[in-house]
Amino acid sequence: MLFRSNITSYTRPNYTPLDVNFIVDNQFKNYWILWKWLSVLNNPAESMYNGSDPRYETWKDRIENGTLTEYQSNFSILSKNEYNQTIIEFRFFNAFITNLGAINYNYRDSEIIESSAQFQFSQLDIVYTP
Repeated sequence: MLFRSNITSYTRPNYTPLDVNFIVDNQFKNYWILWKWLSVLNNPAESMYNGSDPRYETWKDRIENGTLTEYQSNFSILSKNEYNQTIIEFRFFNAFITNLGAINYNYRDSEIIESSAQFQFSQLDIVYTP
């Protein structure tokens, strides 16, 4: 009789993109920073992420000299309880913005302005502190 067992491939599927909804501050600074980050990554004349940068021949070269990650960042999202104490921290590594939502508002309305952003990242770590 032949027994089959599961064997790991030591690989994992890519993480799905992170969607973040946020409140736009009253001077639009947080929205502008995200817009500028996305603009740098998607500038067709200067962007190295669209494959048109002639200074680097291979992805290996970009990884070795650090230019592949120069526009990536690490950040955390904190989840808090009703007493404003952090319960869980989601840490995202080598993240970069891929999409920025629109701003919909009306000067006649005093509602809070909200938007959204989408990020890709390479690693996720979770710290749970109940």
